[in-house]
Amino acid sequence: MEKKFSLENASNPANDYKTQILSVINALEKRIRVTEVPPNTELFATVHQKKLVDARKEAIEFGPIRKDICQTFAVTDDPEHSYVFDAHRGSLDSSVKQRAIRCFSVVFDTLKHEGYYGEGRTIHNMLLNKIIELITERNAEITEDAVYEGMGTDTPRFIFVKGFMSTDDFKELGDKYRQEQEHPLIDEQGKPIETAEGWFISGSSLEDLKTIKGESGLTS
Repeated sequence: MEKKFSLENASNPANDYKTQILSVINALEKRIRVTEVPPNTELFATVHQKKLVDARKEAIEFGPIRKDICQTFAVTDDPEHSYVFDAHRGSLDSSVKQRAIRCFSVVFDTLKHEGYYGEGRTIHNMLLNKIIELITERNAEITEDAVYEGMGTDTPRFIFVKGFMSTDDFKELGDKYRQEQEHPLIDEQGKPIETAEGWFISGSSLEDLKTIKGESGLTS
């Protein structure tokens, strides 16, 4: 029997969005309603814009947001379950050019009740690939194809969620483009679940396998 996704202290009023997300994921027949984003070159340029950032310094600054996302999806924040992209990759420069907006990806194993997390100023697919590496390293019997297949079933073993994060109220994205990018989970009453101010969801495997592979718009 598959274990249900659950959180300790999920009833904490201060973390109401976590309780709501839990409710949706537990009811696997529910689906995230994602409106496909039509081609928008201006939006694409905004999301993929490059700027000089000290990634090592900001990895610390994003700590509270990372902790909140990991707690929401029951991810253990350790090297076996989480990956943070380092754009410096050996460079001694204090700042390096990289994506202007920071993103995150999460994969949850509903059978083993384990979550995996990736974060950085890069594309979601790259983070997903790193997460799958973590999964296969911890589970020799699981292949990359098995993870993707496990996301596409009616009662998925693996659940994928992706989104964006900011320590500056998403000023780097702007309200207009945030509205086009944000595709929150929908609760049982059909209302969007609002997450904390520092992060939002832009897609999920519960809607469509296309979302995972970045084929349904500009949210990659």
